Amino acid sequence: MSLNEAKKQLADAIAKYEHLQLELESKDNLESYSEQEWHAHLSNLGLQTAQLINTSRVYDDDNLLNLLKRKQNKLRRHSAWKKKHKKRVQQRKRQQLKKNEKWIKDIEWKVTVSPSVNATAIAAAKATAPLDTQQQQQQQQTNDKKLIRTLSKKLTLLTEIRALRQKKLENQGHFFADEGDAFFNKVKEWHLRNETAETAAQDEQQPQQQEKKQLVIHPQDTWHHMDIDKVAYSYWCGSDQSLDTLLNTRRLWDQYILLDNNNELSPHNTLHKVPPTFVAPAPPANAIWASYLS
Repeated sequence: MSLNEAKKQLADAIAKYEHLQLELESKDNLESYSEQEWHAHLSNLGLQTAQLINTSRVYDDDNLLNLLKRKQNKLRRHSAWKKKHKKRVQQRKRQQLKKNEKWIKDIEWKVTVSPSVNATAIAAAKATAPLDTQQQQQQQQTNDKKLIRTLSKKLTLLTEIRALRQKKLENQGHFFADEGDAFFNKVKEWHLRNETAETAAQDEQQPQQQEKKQLVIHPQDTWHHMDIDKVAYSYWCGSDQSLDTLLNTRRLWDQYILLDNNNELSPHNTLHKVPPTFVAPAPPANAIWASYLS
């Protein structure tokens, strides 16, 4: 219950009490009342009396009265605080105005009356500025040196850890490209061998190309409905015109000849024959191929 509601209820109760007191004290016109009017008058007085009794019972509670007292004290404290706060605000405004006036007077005095003081202050500031910059540079240099020392320590630790890990992995069989000189030497040798083989093959191909250039087509050799394909003609007829071409063709065909050792009872088991199916090439046997396959 708020204080305003309590005040309103108490004011209504006081008004009813005064009204009842006046009704009881006034004895005029009571004899002239009829029975119905007398009954209505008594019922009205009884209702007001019951309302007063109910209000008195409500406010007969100690807890409610203590609550209302606390609220009233709180309102009093708040009103007192508001008064003090207003006084403090006004006092601060007066102090701020005084400070502003003093500041304005000081500025006017510095600008108009004492230019020499300003000059000395500026000179002192200029003199102290280089010292401050030198101190900052020295501090920056010391910080940089400390940072370099800490980073160098971390770098040494990391290199040691990396060396230990690399050694462990080498023991397990891992390969490191930055230290595998032996492997790179093998690869280099393999490339050199390939280059020599390619040069030899090119040297062998040069006379073949010359033979191709010297290929002679017989005038009676003609194809129906189209010109002669010189590549096919050189493949089929080149052996007739050049011994090297014949030997090269024979070597190519001899690569696919195998011994017929399947039939042990046959007396001709040493004969040769062309393989009936495609022959797979032999697997690589050098370290370079093995490194690529692993």
